[in-house]
Amino acid sequence: MRMNLGAAVLAAVGLSLFAAPARAQEGQDLIKKSDCMACHQPEIKVVGPSFKDIAGRYGAADLPKLIAKVKQGGAGSWGEVPMAPHPALSDADLGKMIGWILSAHASGAKTASAPGPSAPASAASEASAAPASPGAPIPGTGPGSHPDYRRFPVIGSRVAIWIVAQLHLLFAAFVLAVPMFALLIEYIGYRTKDKRYDHLAHEFTKLLSTSFSFTASLGAMLTFLLLVLYPKVTNYLTNIFGWSFMPYAALFFAEAIFMYAYYYGWGKFHPRVHLLLGLCLNLVGICIIGLADAWLTFMNSPNGISEGGDLISRWQAVHNFTWMPINVHRLIANISFGGSIAAAYGAFKFMGAKTDEERAHYDWMGYVGNFVAISALLPLPFAGYWLGKEIYAYSQNLGMTLMGGAFSWLFIIQAVLIGTLFLSANYYLWLGMGRIEGAERFRGFIKWLLASVTLCFLVWATPHSLVATVEEARKMGGSHHPMLGVMGVMSAKNTAVNILILTTYISFLLYRRGNKKATVPWASKGNKAQFLIFAITALFVIALGVLGYFVEAKVRIRLSVPQVISVLFAMISVTIIDIFMFRKAETTGGIRWGKMPMRSQYALFLIAITFTWTMGLMGYARSGMRQHWHVYGVMKDTSPDAFTPTLGFATKIVSVTTLIFFCFISIVFWLSSLQGRKDWVPEGKTEGRIGS
Repeated sequence: MRMNLGAAVLAAVGLSLFAAPARAQEGQDLIKKSDCMACHQPEIKVVGPSFKDIAGRYGAADLPKLIAKVKQGGAGSWGEVPMAPHPALSDADLGKMIGWILSAHASGAKTASAPGPSAPASAASEASAAPASPGAPIPGTGPGSHPDYRRFPVIGSRVAIWIVAQLHLLFAAFVLAVPMFALLIEYIGYRTKDKRYDHLAHEFTKLLSTSFSFTASLGAMLTFLLLVLYPKVTNYLTNIFGWSFMPYAALFFAEAIFMYAYYYGWGKFHPRVHLLLGLCLNLVGICIIGLADAWLTFMNSPNGISEGGDLISRWQAVHNFTWMPINVHRLIANISFGGSIAAAYGAFKFMGAKTDEERAHYDWMGYVGNFVAISALLPLPFAGYWLGKEIYAYSQNLGMTLMGGAFSWLFIIQAVLIGTLFLSANYYLWLGMGRIEGAERFRGFIKWLLASVTLCFLVWATPHSLVATVEEARKMGGSHHPMLGVMGVMSAKNTAVNILILTTYISFLLYRRGNKKATVPWASKGNKAQFLIFAITALFVIALGVLGYFVEAKVRIRLSVPQVISVLFAMISVTIIDIFMFRKAETTGGIRWGKMPMRSQYALFLIAITFTWTMGLMGYARSGMRQHWHVYGVMKDTSPDAFTPTLGFATKIVSVTTLIFFCFISIVFWLSSLQGRKDWVPEGKTEGRIGS
């Protein structure tokens, strides 16, 4: 390579940098003050190549070319991502900066004490070392500064992002879930010509308008905080998914249009047109979930990128290893969560009802909301199994961290919460039998159902381990829990949760039959067939659970699949038999809607709070299992908040978030209830005089 005189001088300067540690410090300081670290890191590739890679390709003789390159900007040397020009930087400063990169990283040194540049100090660098005078600009706020992280006051950046993200996800889950079951209820009303269903569906959608505003506001706040507090990782994710932001914004606008048209168009369009609007609203909502899940899951199981982190395939980045399991899991969880919040709204209105008619309506609303929540809750553990399996398939270390390591105790809390959900849901159904004439004949079953739920709850909530390999066993300190031994392994817990699901389904079946008597001639055989299906399924599930103690760990884990399939088969087949058996059934009594004890409404509140708390903890698990990675295996979290929060700390944050959410949702309930109130009139005047 031919070099002119200026370049030769700069090359000589670059070569001389290796002998002056003080100048190395200057070069490193200049880099910290610049925007270089937004795209480059010492060891790993982010947007641009790492310092180590640069030092591996270039030497001191390349210094003039590199100075010109940084000053003018460009692309092509390390991919298609362009580097912005830096005309404001002097050749002398660039010489120190690049000299430090080439010297410090070529030699493997990482600190300013490593050998470094020896270029003459520039006037600018000398001025920067001088004490700041009154009125001088605050360091790091100039147009060239671009820190990797910024600090949030008092609570720190990580906690601030955590709380806002969780609140946004909770409101988004509610807004996306309600239209799903509202549409189904409206369709039932359309098919049966029963206006009560239409009225109920409309009442559910009243909750959407204010909730949508909360969702949008929290989403904007989350975006703002990510850009300000975590610019580096936000910039990287933008480079991967920037192409999807405009479609996402378009979907969000479409969501707003369909939502308000669906709500304000109630009774204004032909029912089929209105149902079509509801269908479009749900389709757009599902697309939004899928796109947002792609960003979320990419951080846990990145795909479609090179070893250096460059985007290779957009579709593979979206269709990463945990994308589809999360889509299914969140879709079901959203419906369950949305149903529980809607049921809590029914309970809120029930407790404030002034008339029997109002009380009856809101009792029914609470029942329907709870029915939606529990119907979706039953298959939710199966979706969780799938997600766990895919996490293990992607990275056994990630799976071990989640299920058998730092987060294993989290799942004990989760088991307690889900056990509480099942117990509360069964309790509500058993109390509900009290308002059904004829359901007294089933009361004798309740004590056995309660015993089954309690026993399964206890087994499921015991500490456990899930050991699949020798390495994991060593890390766990043994293959079983040190105190509970084999009683604590996953085989027992899989069995317990499947029996718990079957028991809850039986409670619902008895509730459904409360005031009905089958009249088909084969009713007796149908009952026996249903009993045999339940009995055989329960025995099969328990047998596989016992077998799990005598086989190797990998086989034991696979046994959960036939357990799940058998329970699903039992519920589906029994439901089909029941539908045909109770066609044209004799009604033995009515349902006294509104005749529910007040404690039943507290059960609905408990279910809603427990759902919210559980979702908060699962959000912590999904994010925390990455530990010190922003993007697992690709981009490290080097911020001061780069620690895995302890379970105690996490429960405090989740509790505060749950409290804030219920303060906000109380506002939503209150605002929604204003729609039914009479107009305000001045004292001493009647409503008819207004405007006269």
